[in-house]
Amino acid sequence: MIYLIDDKELRQSKDFGWTENKLSEHKDVLTVIHDNVQLQSHRQQMFEKENVIIFHESFFSNPKNKTDKKSDKINQELIDTSEEKDILIFLFSGSNASRSINRKTATTYPSNIYNNLLFFVEQYRENPKNVSAEDLLFGSNRSKEKLLALKKEIWELLYRKDDGFKITPKLHSTISKFNDLNGSLVGLNSTEVEYIKYKINSNEK
Repeated sequence: MIYLIDDKELRQSKDFGWTENKLSEHKDVLTVIHDNVQLQSHRQQMFEKENVIIFHESFFSNPKNKTDKKSDKINQELIDTSEEKDILIFLFSGSNASRSINRKTATTYPSNIYNNLLFFVEQYRENPKNVSAEDLLFGSNRSKEKLLALKKEIWELLYRKDDGFKITPKLHSTISKFNDLNGSLVGLNSTEVEYIKYKINSNEK
């Protein structure tokens, strides 16, 4: 079962088109939780083998869901339990503009979750054992989306504002990932930012 834990019901339906009717169409594999009462009723089953948790990080900051514990402590307990049980967990927040994966914990932003949710649900329904974090983070156009994410990361490294452009191990690593995914040979032989940008764009397939 996929557990989607998000207190923003209006955002689900108005912004992303996941209305109550649409969500109910997938209730065979998707359980939607909007408040802490619902969460507590599902808490035991949530951590069963092959389940997936998709969690809005501000869930416990919402006044209707507040408890005696601080929200960040509850969130960490959720992450720790997921890791202990070997459960795939996605954390999403409007303050997060990127996508990342660390073992079975992934972080991303709301539009990324809801834009790829249908594809992820279909993949899960077909075979829960074979779903991966990339299925939800990058959707059906996985390779293209991963390239776009890597390009964004490269641009941020090239145009960083704090101490200017530097050829760093992080930049080397990110361009290597781009090359591996794209089958290209972009190098860092030049320190000209615009030339590196040109090479990235001209080698994108």
